Amino acid sequence: MVPRYDSESHLVIIGAGATCASFPKGDYRGRLIPAMNGFLEKTGISNNFPELTELVTKYPNLEDLYSELSQDSKYQGILKRLDLTIREYMASLHCGSQINLYDKLMLSLTNRDYIATFNWDPFLAQSYYYMSYITSDLPTILYLHGNVAIGYCENCHNIGYLWNKCQSCKEQFTPVPLLYPVKEKNYEQNPYIKNSWAALKELINNSSMITFWGYSAPKSDTAALSMMHEAFDNSASKNFKQFEIINIAEESLLEEAYKGFIYKLTHISYVKSFYQSEIAKNPRRSCDCLFENTMLCIPSSVVDENENRITIQEKDDLLALIKKMKQIEGEDVFRYCYNQNPIESKEALVNRFGRNLIGIME
Repeated sequence: MVPRYDSESHLVIIGAGATCASFPKGDYRGRLIPAMNGFLEKTGISNNFPELTELVTKYPNLEDLYSELSQDSKYQGILKRLDLTIREYMASLHCGSQINLYDKLMLSLTNRDYIATFNWDPFLAQSYYYMSYITSDLPTILYLHGNVAIGYCENCHNIGYLWNKCQSCKEQFTPVPLLYPVKEKNYEQNPYIKNSWAALKELINNSSMITFWGYSAPKSDTAALSMMHEAFDNSASKNFKQFEIINIAEESLLEEAYKGFIYKLTHISYVKSFYQSEIAKNPRRSCDCLFENTMLCIPSSVVDENENRITIQEKDDLLALIKKMKQIEGEDVFRYCYNQNPIESKEALVNRFGRNLIGIME
């Protein structure tokens, strides 16, 4: 089995396309998670704002509409209502009982790794919540534009699920603000978002592998792109990083969108699906295999005791996935959290996945 090199970490940066790939038919009740274009109409939120009918028609893209509204003080009350309505819609989404790509992503990374998401939806947070009842060896998540499921403590600066209380002062968490798609976003105003971006810049500098999944690198998000480009340019190891883009767009379009990153790179790959990525091909050892292949010149991949490749496949349900993870990490890593609190763990996992899962955990 490939050993873990603790100095090697994988950074995964997620955009709206990752949620669309994970939930192509919407959440378990079929509610859509649309992109910015047509957002209000596809979600039905526009029906709650008849006074904006003309503007929604003129500006179907939420980015353009919000930018227009934010420039006129007479719309401040509407913007507050819009924020609340979008939060309510997003917070009502649920991943359902079937395993999804975010679950597979979560278990394919380790506590050395990081996920940075631009998305407001709760699916990544929900995946972490359920997977944490299986193992504590999970990646850290940064919510770069805020998230409807996450709160923070203004006094202690702790973060957690919005429905929980701060573990230090026991006060209810405050919602993390959503950064709306306007051209000039304020990444400094909220302490959590400011710290998340500071962490991201450090991770871009230090991570040996960076994967962008479903992120279109929109030109309108100039502040975010500028900060990421600066962090990448300042990285002493940028010529050694492996850069991976998971996106269904044509490669020529991606080259144009990502030219701020890749104009100096030779180690870059484009794939259409999560299952073609290094994360899925070498789960929990993506950077370790990269290190052995490139720095030690050792042909390396994740295999079981019979030297059979272990990869994440579309057909894998949670039972199959946990079996594979146990082969990679051993029994203890994938039983620890469950054994620490078996009653609560069993209740949470049964509520989502049903009782078939429990046999493999006990």
